[in-house]
Amino acid sequence: MREKQLLNILLEYKSYVTGTFLASQLNVSVKTLQKTIASLNQELKAYGALVESKRNNGYIVRIIDEKKFQQLREIWTKPNELEITSILRILLEKEYVKSEDLQEQLYINSAKLTKYLKEVREYLKKFQLELISRPYYGLHVEGSEFYKRLCICDILTRESREFQNENSSIIDKISDIVMSRITQYDYTMSDDLCFNLILHLAIALLRVKGKKSVSITPIQEEELKKKKEYIIAKNIIEAMENEFNVKFDNSEISYVTIHLISKETIHGNNLMDIPKEIDSLVCEMLQYIDKKFNLNMSKNLELRVNIGLHMVPLVNRLTYGTVIKNPILNKVKTTLIKGYEIAVASKGIIERKYNKKLNEHEISYLAIHFQLALNKHGNENKHNILLVCSSVRGNV
Repeated sequence: MREKQLLNILLEYKSYVTGTFLASQLNVSVKTLQKTIASLNQELKAYGALVESKRNNGYIVRIIDEKKFQQLREIWTKPNELEITSILRILLEKEYVKSEDLQEQLYINSAKLTKYLKEVREYLKKFQLELISRPYYGLHVEGSEFYKRLCICDILTRESREFQNENSSIIDKISDIVMSRITQYDYTMSDDLCFNLILHLAIALLRVKGKKSVSITPIQEEELKKKKEYIIAKNIIEAMENEFNVKFDNSEISYVTIHLISKETIHGNNLMDIPKEIDSLVCEMLQYIDKKFNLNMSKNLELRVNIGLHMVPLVNRLTYGTVIKNPILNKVKTTLIKGYEIAVASKGIIERKYNKKLNEHEISYLAIHFQLALNKHGNENKHNILLVCSSVRGNV
């Protein structure tokens, strides 16, 4: 329901949001956005609220009767996230699961399970996975092992403390292996991305023990072998084989290589450190931003270099389908509004180049760079908040 999605976006912000930004978030035209706002206002009338517009500012939700509006919140509330997560974990751990078993384990009835499975299917789509039902067998998650692991990691990221407690010994041993290898090879990675790598390695270990290995095409494998990170990945896998007495396929070395090239912090301070293809793309982005927002970012060499260095692992993530999460995503979206709007507007250039969609976490990292440039060069009033992000070169 587009109206519900629009309302959630508006409620997330504490100030006016432009129509252009809202249209881009909903992936619709401005004309369709206006129709959606009109439809939403019809719904909000009965619940003590309205979407108010202000020329040159945009749109904001005004809540007139909090009690009535709370009723709408309850109507539109999503299913219990804890139960959704539990269903996903059970489905991804087993080959087939019967509906009756899910109902019994979660203490829910058939109607509620049907409702939850609808949410589960939508969630799995984000990872190119599909929930299918096979007579006499039950429910099954279909898709590549690579994307199943990404999905599992996303689930565990929400409940990382519980997973760490259950697998503390494994996590500690893998952490020691990773830290010693990245130190040995002078490989730089932020703390949050390092933990993400350790989490993926723990998942890989448990999946391999369950006879589930990733598939890497021969062409991809040969390409990855040329990367300097392949040697580090091989060293990590060999150490894990010795530590846990488990045999990994060669494809798992390529799998770890993909994660390493997607997470490295690239150092440098000049254009010579950036591939020409990426630098050209950054220049195209900055020129587009200048024209659209009447700015002068294309002459900002520091921004050009910083965006370029950030783009190197970003392109690897797009190429191989890996993802990273920005722990301060909501803070970026609600406080660095102009930077985020610029990032949303320019993301299309990257998406067209690589034929891949940028998620909101990737957009938010770009937003930090843009907001930093705006603040430093006086194009935007500075915010009274410090955002420290270990994955980008700069603080706002």
